[in-house]
Amino acid sequence: SSVLVRLSHSHIRFGTFQRLLAENAAARIARLVAQAIRYYHPGAARDGEVAREAPALLAAGARASGAMVAEWRLAGFVHGVLNTDN
Repeated sequence: SSVLVRLSHSHIRFGTFQRLLAENAAARIARLVAQAIRYYHPGAARDGEVAREAPALLAAGARASGAMVAEWRLAGFVHGVLNTDN
């Protein structure tokens, strides 16, 4: 038996961006991209150009998620649906 505790430094999830996209809220997406870069992935900054920063943020988030899942697997955790929004 085991106890799994999820620690998170943010409530920003992939789904946060998807919802704003569905709402056609480009200005809010740009603000969210800027916020996520400022606080969580400053290496993705590209002079405030959201068209360049959004893909850089996605790549940084994908790398961080991949590393996190690799650590889960090393600990023996297996999940049939990788749903990091919950």
